[in-house]
Amino acid sequence: MVLDLCNIVEPFIVAPSRTSALDVRTKVLTALNFYGYGSYQLNVGQNVNTAISQPSVPKFLEFSYESDDWEIYLERLDQHFTANNIGDEKIKTAILLSSIGQESYKLLRDLCIPDLPKTKAFEELCTLLNKQFGVHMSVWRERRKFHQLKQTDETITEWYAKIHSFSVHCKFGNNLNVFLKDKFVTGLTQGRVLNR
Repeated sequence: MVLDLCNIVEPFIVAPSRTSALDVRTKVLTALNFYGYGSYQLNVGQNVNTAISQPSVPKFLEFSYESDDWEIYLERLDQHFTANNIGDEKIKTAILLSSIGQESYKLLRDLCIPDLPKTKAFEELCTLLNKQFGVHMSVWRERRKFHQLKQTDETITEWYAKIHSFSVHCKFGNNLNVFLKDKFVTGLTQGRVLNR
């Protein structure tokens, strides 16, 4: 049965680019192991009989809407896809759905009704999640905060990092460096650096 399954999926598996890559049979057995245990990492990395290490099985951190920033999470997920050469939209969707955590998945499932999330395209799911978890800020309010910044007890490097951080949602575009330089100088406290 496993050999039949290997023969069925083999044409759809991208040819390995390195000699130490896992063969089709090992990949199928590892996937079956995942379905049986509900986790790659718990069993694969601890099982000496599988002869593969945990890093051989790509995983991604779980998203928690209570503590994680959705925009940053999505950027990191995109890098995960790039690093693991994952381009197939169905695989991207499966990784997203298995990485967003139970509460986030339940919410997404409710947003997709009457369909299941797995029937939606990856980009469509990201759009739904962005509407729910994305930070929607007023550019003008963010710019006002930026322009009101004054250096307090920060070092010069901390001051630069602070103004850079406050500029993130200002959408200054190509003028970002001009605004950063201006704010850096005009927001400095009186002292050695400003008096140079």
